[in-house]
Amino acid sequence: MKKRILTVTLAAGLLSVGAYVWAGGRNSLTVHNAASTGIVDIALKEYQIKDGKLEEYENGKIVTPGQAVSKIPEITCLEEPCYVRCAVAWDNPEADSVPEVFTITEDDLLGIGTEWTKTGEYWYCTHPLETGDRVQLFRGIHFPEFFTEGVSGQKLDLFVTADAIQAANFTPDFSSDNPWKGAGDIMKSVKTRNGEPAVSKNRIDIRVAMQGDSGQLITNAEDFFQGFQELMPGDEKETAVTIHNNTKKSYKLWLDFQNPEQESESVELLKKITIEAVNGKEAVYSGSMYEMSGNSNLLGLYKPDGKSTLTVRVHVPSEVNNLLALTEVQSDWIFRTEEVKENVEENEKEAKQEKGETGKTPVISDGKGGYAPVYAPKTGDSLYGKFVAAFLTMIVAIVVVLCMPGRRRRRN
Repeated sequence: MKKRILTVTLAAGLLSVGAYVWAGGRNSLTVHNAASTGIVDIALKEYQIKDGKLEEYENGKIVTPGQAVSKIPEITCLEEPCYVRCAVAWDNPEADSVPEVFTITEDDLLGIGTEWTKTGEYWYCTHPLETGDRVQLFRGIHFPEFFTEGVSGQKLDLFVTADAIQAANFTPDFSSDNPWKGAGDIMKSVKTRNGEPAVSKNRIDIRVAMQGDSGQLITNAEDFFQGFQELMPGDEKETAVTIHNNTKKSYKLWLDFQNPEQESESVELLKKITIEAVNGKEAVYSGSMYEMSGNSNLLGLYKPDGKSTLTVRVHVPSEVNNLLALTEVQSDWIFRTEEVKENVEENEKEAKQEKGETGKTPVISDGKGGYAPVYAPKTGDSLYGKFVAAFLTMIVAIVVVLCMPGRRRRRN
């Protein structure tokens, strides 16, 4: 009778231990990330000095020989930092019907700044313009001292055109006969943001933590990409996320990637942007943001006070152009935890050591035939071994007690 009671007690004890080992709380945290491409955009306006004040240029002026006319083409950088160049051309609409054509040359332009250099048909500004910067090509035009009767009354049109190219990831060669060679296509801006300058964002210290008795996942960032400025062709941006287990329990941590439904332009950009994610020294993902969706990754086992750094690098290929400017892409990153009790951790470690890999960084099975690293404090003692030893001692003691009555009966 005593044996039956002890057997029931032992079964109940094993059931309670089993529940302690496998029953674990689950928690999740979704971070909605958004990144957008910037745009190169400039404005070209013409001004004049009148009565000592700067005002918009008035067309249709009548000039006399030797007169200097105030005419100031000014270029403003509206969006991302850029290099600019200008071309100057003249046109006489009556050239085919007059006996003598009135002409002027670039030698008649007044006040060209030292920041400009002439190569081929273009004047190149030798320094980049930051967002909101302005630069003036020249200050006026000087007309010849003498007009003949044959050119009097003619109309002369002067055209100034301006091009821009991103300053990011590009350095012009002003000693070359084509300073912008290798920069890709020079494209006109097809989108605007109401002429407002792009706003730079400050990088922050991003953290994800397991907190409280239930291991609740929390973060201090609404968006892991919020520290990036707007992405430009050729850009490579990097951010780091510190992961920390602030609890007294051990947790497995997964990271899943999902892309929400987006516009066609955003999908096209998702296919071009690439991401590399590394947790500690373990590769998590490498490929396009588009193909990243649907991936699930076990980041590892985090012991109490365990830490790791998730490093994320985002790269925009140089062939991305203004057709995808001001396009936003979105990606949801979902962190999931599962509580792991101490017995399971020790058993997993021992199972791995039995494979002949003792002395290496402790790992756990990821359920896919592979293994993931264990993140744990580098210093400090653990009670795991003591717990297992006490548990095994208890089982041995119970078995000994159960076996004793049987032996006595056999002796009799």
